[in-house]
Amino acid sequence: MKKRGFTTLECMVSMVILSIIAYMITFSINNSFSLLDKNEEHLEMLNLAQNYLNETKYDIKYNKESNTENQTFNIDSFEVNKFIKKQENHYNCYKITIEVKSTDRSVKLESYVTKK
Repeated sequence: MKKRGFTTLECMVSMVILSIIAYMITFSINNSFSLLDKNEEHLEMLNLAQNYLNETKYDIKYNKESNTENQTFNIDSFEVNKFIKKQENHYNCYKITIEVKSTDRSVKLESYVTKK
């Protein structure tokens, strides 16, 4: 009888340990998926800003654009602000700032380019 009681207790303890391990695994997987969902929007904003920055640099470098105005436009659920400023201290040098905003985040990339 003592042996049966010890075996039952041992089984209960192992079930508790297994349930705690299963809870920890599911909790960490759930957190990983929620973090991936949050970072997906941030990565999309970063890719959008990088694409516009590269396009603008190319346009300025090869004299396709020398517009120093500020532009604002919307793409999907993002607001994109493009600022081009001629640097007075340097010959044919422009500072480009691309800012992408969503409802609760923003990404800002800055770069310099010179005309050829």
